[in-house]
Amino acid sequence: MLEIPLSSVAIQLQDEIEYGDNGMVRKYLVKDKKRQAMLICLQSGIQIPEHTSSYNAFMIIIQGCGVFWFNGQEIRLEAGTFIDLPAETLHGLTVTEDLAMLKIIDSHELKKTPLTSRPITCQEASSKKREKQTTCAESLVEILKPYLQNSGLPESTVSSICQHPVNER
Repeated sequence: MLEIPLSSVAIQLQDEIEYGDNGMVRKYLVKDKKRQAMLICLQSGIQIPEHTSSYNAFMIIIQGCGVFWFNGQEIRLEAGTFIDLPAETLHGLTVTEDLAMLKIIDSHELKKTPLTSRPITCQEASSKKREKQTTCAESLVEILKPYLQNSGLPESTVSSICQHPVNER
């Protein structure tokens, strides 16, 4: 895990925005055991399928436009939009104009099991972790599929990557 010291950091976000050639660029501005701040730059046309995250997060749109699906609502994204995203909330987005956002995650605020429920066994926890990893990996494959298809790789290789069961990789 990348550790950036907890000293003061001053960054002009506009100077850090870049979209690259792969559709998405993520830059960690701060990442330690308790928190993360990352600049995420997404090119127009990118679609991130609905998924959940185990962390609470704040998202602030810096530039660009898109549509965000959040708890069954459709929210228009534009510069200045602020989203409070609780853990385990179903969400996804479509970028309609190159979009840059600041995403802030409080890593130590994992969704906790209520005290009234029974403890989760190691086997159940391992199974839940595998399910979440599979969901995230499958989402990533869907995002990258168009880029793999245009990468110049042989069609058989692209097909194998995109169709091979994620949990067997």
